[in-house]
Amino acid sequence: MTRPVIFLDFDGVLNTDRYQARLAVEGETPKDAWGPIFDPCSVANLKKIIDATEAEIVISSSWRYAHGLGSLRMMWEVRDLPGEIRGILACGATCVSRGGEIDGWLNRNGRPNYVIIDDLDDFYPSQHDHYVETNPIIGITENDTDKAIKILRNMTKEISEWNGFPVYGNVEEIDSIVETSGLINIDKEDIESVLSADGENRIITASGADISEALNAAINGLPCGIDKVNKLLIDFRYGNKQPKMSELSSIAATLGDANSDCDLIWGMSSDDTLGESCKVTVLASLKA
Repeated sequence: MTRPVIFLDFDGVLNTDRYQARLAVEGETPKDAWGPIFDPCSVANLKKIIDATEAEIVISSSWRYAHGLGSLRMMWEVRDLPGEIRGILACGATCVSRGGEIDGWLNRNGRPNYVIIDDLDDFYPSQHDHYVETNPIIGITENDTDKAIKILRNMTKEISEWNGFPVYGNVEEIDSIVETSGLINIDKEDIESVLSADGENRIITASGADISEALNAAINGLPCGIDKVNKLLIDFRYGNKQPKMSELSSIAATLGDANSDCDLIWGMSSDDTLGESCKVTVLASLKA
């Protein structure tokens, strides 16, 4: 299972006005070779997020312009900070928004589930559901921690009902699947055979340049590995170009880690509104 990602800012998130003021009052050294010392309370809350979600860190902070990836990893070790640094955002043109930099990173790395922790909103509207805005005076709070964990676990949406079944996610996507005719159709009975009245049901939708990329993004959006899925329904949709055989072959590899007892239903249809892209919707019944 691909681990989720925290796009992490430093100033106003880990480096707080409160802690710098405290260090000044106490006559303590406010910085080291890398810059201001981080607030221990914010660092502790970051650790809670990572412990609860096993997320990796991608540095989005402007500190990446002064320190390369190797230097920041050394800082992480010297300061005994939590988690693992997977990478940093590309240090490109400063006219590109941070949201644009994050979107570029996601496109290059299979679009794993993610949360953005930052004190300034420089992000796309489509990224706001993944955004935790901190107060620069106090950094990451308990409420910020809870919100980030829910985002990384895909629990930000309230449970809805579809035909009496509890479902996390947009149940309108289920209606769309049933109402669509295509090469391989999925009907209401197929949906009901996957949903559990007592267990946890999730619906995840993702897009990509091809079927394989969209499927990987949707599977990575689940709050657990695919081996923890009891029943799985997948709706594949393509735009102006039909999937290549190589894309279809890669689907088997993506689903290779599924439980051998997992029931699988799938359908495929075309959707001209998708243009050159593809869309995959995954409906999963998870093990308790």
